[in-house]
Amino acid sequence: MSAHIPEANKNGIKELNIIIDEASALGLKVILDVSKPMMANFKIPKNIYSLRLDWGFSLDDVISMSQEDYLIDLNASIIKEEDLLYLKTKEVNFNKLRASHNFFPKPYTALTHENVLEINLMYKKYGIPVLAFIPSNINKRPPIYEGLPSIEEHRHLSLYAIASELSLLEIDEICFGDAFCSIEELKIATDFITDELIIPISINKGISPIEIDILKRKQIQRKDANAYFVRSSIRENNEIMPFNTVIRRKKDITIDNVNFARYQGEVGIMKQDLEQDLRVNVVGHALISDFLLMRIKPNQKFNFIIVGDENGKSNYLGGFRGQQN
Repeated sequence: MSAHIPEANKNGIKELNIIIDEASALGLKVILDVSKPMMANFKIPKNIYSLRLDWGFSLDDVISMSQEDYLIDLNASIIKEEDLLYLKTKEVNFNKLRASHNFFPKPYTALTHENVLEINLMYKKYGIPVLAFIPSNINKRPPIYEGLPSIEEHRHLSLYAIASELSLLEIDEICFGDAFCSIEELKIATDFITDELIIPISINKGISPIEIDILKRKQIQRKDANAYFVRSSIRENNEIMPFNTVIRRKKDITIDNVNFARYQGEVGIMKQDLEQDLRVNVVGHALISDFLLMRIKPNQKFNFIIVGDENGKSNYLGGFRGQQN
């Protein structure tokens, strides 16, 4: 939570202390976001877990503040490796340090996947855990109301897709930037199994019940992965009739039909555009980032979850209840 939001009312500091005490009584850990200018007349509340240094602090401030009882969260989005090396030469106890990325209310100002991964790998070298922010798809925070992610592509991405990326990004902890995420969103985030990918997809109306059944089965990328599409070698004895055999676009979901003989039922996720093939049905589209698509490894297990139709209709989570298998 933040102690330096300009929109806060005049009772903000009093309310802040009440909230921190209540959170502590519930066993919740509070990371308090502060800036250097507001610290001049600010008394640090009791019961905080960590003090996050947003802006205005020098490395020497970090050194002195790391001697306190609370932990220190570095601003992961701006600290460089030479800064960490300086702190190391000053014999700072790195067990007292954490790192938290910024969140970005304004669209197209957040970080890329590559930015975050590079930064996180740097912190891993020093044993410092990293937190990143993800948006809620409901109750977005004012005044912008467009989510509070650390990664720009997460701003409007399904929570299932975001969760699937976490281990690939070397992120240790996540926090909803939007304060009032739903109970269901909290459940998805806390229950997620990081070694299994969930691929949210929209489906094309008119696909057969057999194809829907195939999409609900466990999938696994073949060991002999190729550059053209993720290949899950499901086989199907029941006839799959040709349907929507159109040009295959990047991230399209395909199922081979009866005309592909023994490959009938095989599932693909397109890594690039491919020409039309009358033996291949285009049955849906993966609602994931390029980052996740290109990092589905050989022998990687994954599941689809149907979250909408070809018109983009979906519920507020980007996933319909009860359809994960």
